[in-house]
Amino acid sequence: LGRSEYGYFAIVYAAANAASTIACGWLTQGLLRFVPGLGVERLDLRATLAPAAALTFAVGTLLAVIALAVLGEPWSSARTIAAGVLLVSGFTAHAVTSAIFQAAGLPRRVAEVEVVRAVSALVLATIACSWLGLGFLGAIVAIGLSMVFSSCWGARVASRVLEPKPV
Repeated sequence: LGRSEYGYFAIVYAAANAASTIACGWLTQGLLRFVPGLGVERLDLRATLAPAAALTFAVGTLLAVIALAVLGEPWSSARTIAAGVLLVSGFTAHAVTSAIFQAAGLPRRVAEVEVVRAVSALVLATIACSWLGLGFLGAIVAIGLSMVFSSCWGARVASRVLEPKPV
């Protein structure tokens, strides 16, 4: 990425990160505060997180759209807003997935999710920027996809590791 492309990347990245932090900070802190006391054996992740995750994604998406639309061109284009929304979704899913594993006292799983995210981001960003020549939007999409991918992988692992057990 050149200087101007990196500048565009940095602004979209910062706007998406801020939107995600505002949207999901309460959820990740709640998970870290209340899940350890509840006990993993009583936690039904799907029933607990589905409504909260839907609200968080909706708020994060709305904040990203507003932030990028207010900035004007070139940030207010449909492609940039779509890439920003994907990045917000990735940040949010990644934060919630990491918080679940941290709250359950599974630091190894947090590290695994981070490794999956980092490797997939490197591969996807290389493909998007170097091979396809997509510039800053390619980098944004690659990072968003890597976070969504690692969170989906983490959710699959979580559904096996943190499955509610009969009491």
